[in-house]
Amino acid sequence: MVRRTCLLFCLLSMVTLPIGCSKQESQVSKELNENKTTNNLSIPNEYSHAKDIIVALTKQGLKINEIKNSNSMALFQTKPNYAMYVESEWGDFELIHLENKNGKDFIIIKKEETDGGYVYSIRKNDEPEQLYYTNAITYFNKNDEYITISRTKELNEIIRKVFEISQK
Repeated sequence: MVRRTCLLFCLLSMVTLPIGCSKQESQVSKELNENKTTNNLSIPNEYSHAKDIIVALTKQGLKINEIKNSNSMALFQTKPNYAMYVESEWGDFELIHLENKNGKDFIIIKKEETDGGYVYSIRKNDEPEQLYYTNAITYFNKNDEYITISRTKELNEIIRKVFEISQK
């Protein structure tokens, strides 16, 4: 009797286990898809604060390959994970999330151009000027919540378009 009960339980488990797993797997897949952008990039939790802009960028056709920390957080006084280095098929760029939504307070101008180098001045309100040195022409975009730094004209156009759409 016990043997039959165990056998029946095992058979019943084998039949219902795949169904239960399929439902669980479907739920997990659904949750993963909700956390992904349109190009199947999984946005790491530490960058979830920027999910909306990342999704907006991918909807404009920008395929993002990887997101990691940027060392530009000191320039813009942000939290470590709020300065992101984004690798994309159109080139790499930096995405700085300004939690105080004070992007309009930053003034960024090209200060100097030397042989093989460029110097940009970054100033926030009455704070001291900070200098940004680079070996390539650099494009900055800003709105209340984000500042981007890119080095290719094509990538800059995509970013600028997303910023214009988000301002409407």
